[in-house]
Amino acid sequence: MQALLICNTNIANFLQVKAEADMISELINYKRKFKPTHQSQKGVQIISDLLSFDEIDFEKEKPEFVLIHSELQWSSEGFDEGYEIANTLITRKLKEHFIQISFVSIFEKEHLLRFVSKKYHSFIRSFPHQCLMDFSKLNLFSARYSTVQFDLIKSLALADEGRINYIDHEIDTIKSNFEALPDGADLSGVKCKLLPQLEELAIFSFIPTPDFAQIKTAIESSRNSNALRKCFDEINELINRASRELPRKHDGDALESGDKSNYKVLIIEDEPEWRKFFSSTFGSLFNTVFPGNKEEVDKFDINEAKEIIENRTKDFNIIILDLLYKDTAGNWLLFNGLDLYKIAKEKNPYSCIRIITSLPRDIVAKTIGLLLKEDIPVSHIFTKKVGFEALRYSIQDRVLEIKQDCKEFERLKALFRPIPREGIFKWPSVPDMIIDLMTEQKGAFQSISIQAEQLFKMFQLGQLHIDSPGWNRGELPSTKMKGSISKSFLINKLPAILTHRLMVIDLALNNASRIVFAEEYESRVLQKNVCKSGTLDKGYLTSKLGFSVSLASKNQLNNFTIELRNLFPNEIAYVSRRISEKEKDGQLILHKELHNWFLEILTQLDTYENWEELGLPFNLYQHASIDARGNILSSDISEDLTINALAQFLQSLIDNFSNPFVEKILIAAQQSFSINENLVKLPANIAFLINQVFEK
Repeated sequence: MQALLICNTNIANFLQVKAEADMISELINYKRKFKPTHQSQKGVQIISDLLSFDEIDFEKEKPEFVLIHSELQWSSEGFDEGYEIANTLITRKLKEHFIQISFVSIFEKEHLLRFVSKKYHSFIRSFPHQCLMDFSKLNLFSARYSTVQFDLIKSLALADEGRINYIDHEIDTIKSNFEALPDGADLSGVKCKLLPQLEELAIFSFIPTPDFAQIKTAIESSRNSNALRKCFDEINELINRASRELPRKHDGDALESGDKSNYKVLIIEDEPEWRKFFSSTFGSLFNTVFPGNKEEVDKFDINEAKEIIENRTKDFNIIILDLLYKDTAGNWLLFNGLDLYKIAKEKNPYSCIRIITSLPRDIVAKTIGLLLKEDIPVSHIFTKKVGFEALRYSIQDRVLEIKQDCKEFERLKALFRPIPREGIFKWPSVPDMIIDLMTEQKGAFQSISIQAEQLFKMFQLGQLHIDSPGWNRGELPSTKMKGSISKSFLINKLPAILTHRLMVIDLALNNASRIVFAEEYESRVLQKNVCKSGTLDKGYLTSKLGFSVSLASKNQLNNFTIELRNLFPNEIAYVSRRISEKEKDGQLILHKELHNWFLEILTQLDTYENWEELGLPFNLYQHASIDARGNILSSDISEDLTINALAQFLQSLIDNFSNPFVEKILIAAQQSFSINENLVKLPANIAFLINQVFEK
């Protein structure tokens, strides 16, 4: 243990004796190993002037306890310097280090609040303080807080954004109590609580001083509820302005725990006060919130909620729903939160949905499970019953979980784009053109793929010549065209591009290391009578064909190892067939973990309902009994599950990757996959398909 005692010379000796005695007591109580420093055999280091403080190398000296005398007066009179030192330690010198900070003073907290500048009031309210005048109760190391509490203090009490949020929270509490008062009640107590919060807000220099003076006068002179209510509204405008004016970090700066997230939040709430509350709360945590500003909050029409969910869900990562919705007259609307939940999941399977309602959380969870046949964790449900203050803290406590869910959904979302991502396939606009062809113009892309496969077959039979129909002399786009490729030009070149890719894949599969040997490839493919192209190099493989490659060895400068990932669906099918040629089909039950995983996918209702759309030549469902959770009974699924059946199923998911039902199946498949491939040997073609689907 090491304690740093920061005080002035007048009180140094007294505090050192007391600190060392209290430290020994703490060591006995907590049975901790003693760690003396070079300065003191009892682990207490005294700093009694600014020069000594500046000379400390805090890269090496990281104290566990820091005890600060509030009335330092090292370089100036007054009561601020101790808190300035504390701020320097927390925000600069020990920024990444957890420390137990406490203050001692000859004054109690309520007196310090009168003498210390308002910008340091948050230190007084949030950190432990002990009064030296009450010597019998003085124990300098007895007040301890957790790392979570320390982080909370830094984010809510010390950071400007957190301080504004805290003031906003305090004012919300005062307003809630004010609104509960009967007509004609005495307002003096409300005004006494409101004025200090206004003074706290005044520490932000970017808000004009006349605004505060005007509102302060209005509060003091208010004689009725309406006048005071107007003051609350004006203070709220100041808070919104302060939030907007806060200095923002540059995009390139490293994110800290208190930084806002870039995930986008959509709030569907019918009650204006709660809508405003959610906008403020989530706006303090995320950069993009709708409705966000005052105009959006005020103009939001709950009657348009269904249309918003249907048309804009894909634009947001997080969706906040209520369970029941009413119009302005208090009548229930014709849709509810569960209707919106189903639409949102249909339109955007990757959305992170949270439900905030007036009903108890466990009742809501059971209701959702009963009506949607879907288990929703209780942690995904919040209740308004606890009030503004507790709900705000509850949301803040679980924001990390929400961000982690969003991150996981973003990772899963990347599963469903089986296209190359190098070279030409990441040139401007090309990825969008390819995806559009594969999703919106499936017929055209299928025709191109078939044409490429026919040209490739001609190559295998030795029948492909430079003038073969549809081959276009095997010419590939020049890198000079980067940024200027049109869709018609791309469509014209795709048959040749896809054929070249199949040639590369075919030769790479001839050896376990997936190496394409330059001499062999150039003699078979890059001949003048076959195609008009150059030599086998990285420009050909990566820039023009989109493969991820590396040199096979330092001594073989023209031989390349091909990474068989980010392939087109027809390429995945070809590789899978080539791999399976070396293996026998067999019962999946011999691979227990794989069998159980496939069985779990098949019991999903989404898989059963869309089985015919997968276009498989077999049906694994004997019956269609549904259990209480909305899943197919495993006893109704064929016992004849084979490796080949699983391979065809996975390939069908890849072929139909853009269909929403496939996205749902793959999300469930990914979440339920728990096979450790380092411990469990999978059939080679299944391992390949799983790696393609999950982008491992």
